[in-house]
Amino acid sequence: MYKILLIIALHLLFVSGVAHVWLLLTAKKRRPFWEQTARWSTVGACATLTIALLLVHLMRDARLFSTSADLFVFLSLSTVGLYLIFYNRFHTRTIGAIAVPLAALHLTLGLITQERQIEVAERATVLVVWTTVHVAAAAIGAGLFSIAAIASGLYAFQDRRLRNRHSAPSHIIPPLDTLDRINRLGINWGYVLFSGGLALGIIKVFVIRRIETFSDPFTVVFVLCWLLYTGLLVARSTGSIGARRAALGSIVCFAVAFSGFMSAKLVRGVSGDMLFHGTSPSQEPKQPGAPD
Repeated sequence: MYKILLIIALHLLFVSGVAHVWLLLTAKKRRPFWEQTARWSTVGACATLTIALLLVHLMRDARLFSTSADLFVFLSLSTVGLYLIFYNRFHTRTIGAIAVPLAALHLTLGLITQERQIEVAERATVLVVWTTVHVAAAAIGAGLFSIAAIASGLYAFQDRRLRNRHSAPSHIIPPLDTLDRINRLGINWGYVLFSGGLALGIIKVFVIRRIETFSDPFTVVFVLCWLLYTGLLVARSTGSIGARRAALGSIVCFAVAFSGFMSAKLVRGVSGDMLFHGTSPSQEPKQPGAPD
C-alpha cells in the first residue's frame, strides 16, 4: 500500500510538472484548465505523500525514518509543500516549474533506493521521537534551501538579462524584489530548522550515544553545509554582499549540499548514517551467540 501511494504521488507530480512547464511556455495566454491541473495535481501529490508517510509511521510503530527511502520521500513532501506555501504568498508558478520536478526526483530516488530497515538497538519512545524530530527539521530546512536556490537561479537569470542591453527582461519570471524576498525567507527559516535538526542529531550521536568519532560522511557533509550557510547568512545580514551575490551564494551552497549528500550516500551505503540513527552497521550491538 505504501509503494502504491508513492507511485500515485509520482504520477501526480509528473502531471503537475508538465502543467507548470506548459504554463511557463505559454505565459502570455491564460490557460484555466492547465492552471487548475497544476494546482490540484500538486495539492493531490502533497496529500498522497502525507498519507503515505502517516501510514508507514503507524506500520513501523512510530519509527518513520528507519530507511533512507523515507528520507527521500519526506524531502519530496517538504519541497512540494513549501512550494505551495510560497505560491499562496507570492503567486508565482515559475518556481513550481523547477520545484515540482525536483520533488519528483526525490520521490524517484526514494522508490529506487534499496529498502533495508535499520535495526536500531533502542526501543525507547523518547529516542524514536528525538530521531523523527531532528530528521524532519533538517529535511524541512533542506527543502527551504532548495526553494531559495531555485529563486536565486531565477534571480541570476533575470538580473543578467537586465544588465544586458540587447536582451529584454523575461516576463515569465517574477520581479527581482520578489525573488530576493523568497531567497531571504528560504535561507533564514531553512537555517533555523536545519541548525535545530543538526544540533539534535549531534546531541544524540555524541552525548546520548557517546560515540566519539566525527568520521561519518553524513555528519561531515551536514556540518560543512551548516558552515557554508552560516557564512552566507552572516555576509548577507552584515551587508558584505548584495542581493546578486547572495543569490549566487545560495546556488553554490545548495549545489555543494546536494552533491555532498549524494556522495555521502554512495560512500556510506544504504541507510547506515550515524546522524540519523546514531549508529552504523559496524557499531550495532551483536546479539548473544552471534558470530564475530
